[in-house]
Amino acid sequence: MLVLRDWPGDPQVRVGIQFTLAPPAFEPSKYPGWVYLFIENIDALAVEYQSRGLSFTRQLESKAHGMREFELLNLNGYKLRFGQYL
Repeated sequence: MLVLRDWPGDPQVRVGIQFTLAPPAFEPSKYPGWVYLFIENIDALAVEYQSRGLSFTRQLESKAHGMREFELLNLNGYKLRFGQYL
């Protein structure tokens, strides 16, 4: 996992990126592109993005699989999902 420190605008937010290999049955046409970013202090990041008027495709919520997440769509149509371990 790559961890980036000193997130621009908020040094309290750290970002980690995990790269995962797709299983043999993976169908790329069903997933045109997305990135999952592991975050510390996800609530603060969600508030910051909401205050800037970003459009959420999934609102911030705690999930049964042990993550607190939200998702955005970037300008190129890629899904950016942010999550924090509960």
